[in-house]
Amino acid sequence: MKQIYILRHAQTNSAGELTESGKNAAILLAKKLPIFDTVVCSPYQRAIQTAQLLRGKMPITDERASFYMAAQQNSDAINMLARQNKITFFEAVQIFDNKDVLKGMYSQANKLYELINELLDQKGNNALIISHDFTICPTLQKWGRPLVSLDNLNGAIIYDKDRYINYPRH
Repeated sequence: MKQIYILRHAQTNSAGELTESGKNAAILLAKKLPIFDTVVCSPYQRAIQTAQLLRGKMPITDERASFYMAAQQNSDAINMLARQNKITFFEAVQIFDNKDVLKGMYSQANKLYELINELLDQKGNNALIISHDFTICPTLQKWGRPLVSLDNLNGAIIYDKDRYINYPRH
């Protein structure tokens, strides 16, 4: 049975670089994961590094696994809201409740959904996608998951038959 693993990148610091803790967690998780025929990730360095740590090789980068980049003014306001309330960026986006930001987020989620379905339709067994909370969460709503933030290196497994989904905790 074909499986698509979709995971949030490993833990990062404020500069968006993987922390030592994030790197170590990815190395530990790599031992538990199956072999993947295809590894795809966002073009952001944190996603590329996570994919490399999980699979030991350079992944394919695809913009559909990326995230919507809000206008700088909105992004700054959302980041400030997240810091002030000690919440994730994704949680702050929901509180910020800007129509343009939400529209962009869901548009990017549709692109990730397209990528997932494309991988499910391709030959081969398993695929891994490394993406971002801001894109994964609204994508997983299509399978009935509530719109809540994901911990690093968590996500879902989507199965080919009936597009069934599972949410493992690592």
